[in-house]
Amino acid sequence: MLISIIVPIYNCEKYLPRLLNSLINQTYKDIEIILINDGSTDDSLRICKEFQKKDSRIILYSKENGGVSSARNKGLDISKGEYVTFIDADDYVDEDFIRVLQSNISGNCLVKVFNKKFCKEKFTKGEFLKVLLTWKLTGGCWGYLFNKKIIGNIKFDINTSYMEDMVFVVEYLLNTQYVKLINVDMYHYKAKKESLTSSKNNIENKMEGYIYSIEKILNILEKNKLATSEIKESLENTKIDNIEAEFGMIENKEQIEEIIKNKKIMQSIKIKNIPLKYKPFFYILQTNNINLMFKYIKTRKFVKRIVKGELEE
Repeated sequence: MLISIIVPIYNCEKYLPRLLNSLINQTYKDIEIILINDGSTDDSLRICKEFQKKDSRIILYSKENGGVSSARNKGLDISKGEYVTFIDADDYVDEDFIRVLQSNISGNCLVKVFNKKFCKEKFTKGEFLKVLLTWKLTGGCWGYLFNKKIIGNIKFDINTSYMEDMVFVVEYLLNTQYVKLINVDMYHYKAKKESLTSSKNNIENKMEGYIYSIEKILNILEKNKLATSEIKESLENTKIDNIEAEFGMIENKEQIEEIIKNKKIMQSIKIKNIPLKYKPFFYILQTNNINLMFKYIKTRKFVKRIVKGELEE
């Protein structure tokens, strides 16, 4: 049974050799390794070509930069495997990773490797959605083995780069009967360090991206009568967490003014549902008092630096 491993790549020269060595040395041999070079400007493409010479199972496709969703979608288009897994270019896996996933396939089941112990290993669709969307389990599409037939026409949404993989998993789950969680430490995930750019557009785009994906997930669940009150509350809190965190990156009053003018962001904030710890922040935001909001953000940054021990004694 052929399994496709899809790797979207953008400027990962530092980590690529580690990942590619972990893939070509898999103990399960019936694989194709699909590398999608998404317009890298570093040495990533050369490294891919070097490994392609070593292993005929490597399929390399280069395209203009279009984001991780378009890269994964291209990988799906190219793939010939009966099952598919996605691995980020700066992560790596143990040599038995694919074998463990493959050996746990049974029926209409989604299989996932996870690095922490859970009290149970088999979940119904509804149970797993609750675990996933109340953040008892890390989001993202890593560690899963997807059935290509079940994927069908499901694609990663190219309209956002935030939580797009979570949307994909939720859509896929609608067509499964249950999920099997394998509690083994075989997928080594590198905590991503986002760009420190705090430009107005970047902050606004991230806020809009989180709002877009969360509202899309809610719409999918409501349409399929799977949106429980607990899941709704968790997703709303996630949206609020991310908006508040992005405000913490703001560096000047002009950025605040532009975000306050953004109706898409402001209309998504429901003050009555905001957790107590964030109410002062969102109350100030609703007043449109830019000076007060800027003082709040500066104070927030100062307190965080104290907590992290970053200030000199």
